[in-house]
Amino acid sequence: MEKHRINEEIKLLRQQQERIDKELDRLQAKATKKPYEVKDDFEKFLHKLRSEAQTEREFLASLSSSSSTTENYNFEEEGQEKPEINCI
Repeated sequence: MEKHRINEEIKLLRQQQERIDKELDRLQAKATKKPYEVKDDFEKFLHKLRSEAQTEREFLASLSSSSSTTENYNFEEEGQEKPEINCI
């Protein structure tokens, strides 16, 4: 069961990477024709990726009811800062 879940995650990650590569190719082609529009398109693309990552994190957090996960750990009680998660 665990192996199946991992294979599904790998499949989803490959699909996501294909979408990213396709969008970057489109932006590179457009940059040669209309460089002034590429910056706005790229910023929209990054915003979309960040939104997708945030949605995925929220979904995964909702699936996990364990209080031992990083999202549920109370760093303030320990006097530590919560680690930042860098996303694309």
